[in-house]
Amino acid sequence: MTIDDASPLFETFWINSELNGTRARLLRERIAADAALPYEAPEPVYARAEHRLPSVRSSLTEALARRRSGREFSAAALSKDDLAHLLAPFAMRRDGTRPLPSGGGKYPLWIYAALLGVEDASEFAGQICWYDPGTHGLSPIGACPSWSALQSVLGTSWDTAPSAVFFAVAKRGPMTAKYGERGGRFMLMEAGTYLAALSLAAAERELAAVALGSFLDRQVLSLLGLASNEHLAMFAFAAGHPRPHR
Repeated sequence: MTIDDASPLFETFWINSELNGTRARLLRERIAADAALPYEAPEPVYARAEHRLPSVRSSLTEALARRRSGREFSAAALSKDDLAHLLAPFAMRRDGTRPLPSGGGKYPLWIYAALLGVEDASEFAGQICWYDPGTHGLSPIGACPSWSALQSVLGTSWDTAPSAVFFAVAKRGPMTAKYGERGGRFMLMEAGTYLAALSLAAAERELAAVALGSFLDRQVLSLLGLASNEHLAMFAFAAGHPRPHR
């Protein structure tokens, strides 16, 4: 049974939601049109709650309070310690389990990092690296392109470059082979979990960071040397030190 046979409807959905140059232009037009319209968040359908819960203060709530989407970066490079903290949520525990859940223990998501600015890690500075959860280490797989070249893949037009761009990629075969169409939804759920973990880790380190959905799917996979018929580019995530406000 091929991947397409295991989840043909998810395959169709994914192909129709991939971005290429033409679709990216159309998406920008839709976003611009939407920005011109007034918007209010949907109101709850129930009456406001009368019984309030107690306030909570913890390291988690403090990280949540700091979390912002930041697109303005300074020239300061990330340290190896910064990278370690950002990627720690994905590291395997000593007993072989992992902090984040996965449907059926399949763990289809891999993390890659395009390292544009790292100050104390010459062994992988300026490289694209695969994150190895078993060793909590980075394995270089190729040279990182310039920021201008990377922006054409990400669909961004920022004035300043982040120090790192992380990519989450799913190897879909094992998940859809077991769960069929539902496996596609499980991969999306796991991508959301990974993205939340990265966002909170960045907030804890007081870094500027933002998730990206404007990337060109096939170009991301090509950049990482991955076959598009086996892998899905789930999200991109840029991080770096924030640019000081004047």
